[in-house]
Amino acid sequence: MKASSIWSVMVIVLLLLCVAITAGCDRSPTATPAPEPTTVSVSYPIERNITDYADFTGRTAAVHSVEVRARVDGYLDTVNFKEGALVNKGDVLFVIDPRPFVAELNRAKAQLEEAKSNYTQSTAQLNEAKA
Repeated sequence: MKASSIWSVMVIVLLLLCVAITAGCDRSPTATPAPEPTTVSVSYPIERNITDYADFTGRTAAVHSVEVRARVDGYLDTVNFKEGALVNKGDVLFVIDPRPFVAELNRAKAQLEEAKSNYTQSTAQLNEAKA
């Protein structure tokens, strides 16, 4: 191939490339559609009287407080007050399940009866031995 023909091919390719580049730049800008207006919700202010307030530093604690401790062990059956409520002296605050205490009382009564019968039997045997 001759050098002149190579030059002519390169010139043609270069011209075609320039035409392609300039053809892309020749476009006029397209018009974009106008955006739709945004919907906005509106609320009207409420008119009312507002009372002024003041901040004070202080301590919130009960005037009188009591620590309640059970004297006996057991499960709570009922609670007769609400926390923070006023209570008076002598009010029943809690009721403990009485069943374990009744069972212990019955056991002690049975032991007492057993001791009485042992005493009666021992006294009878003593009287028999003296006679």
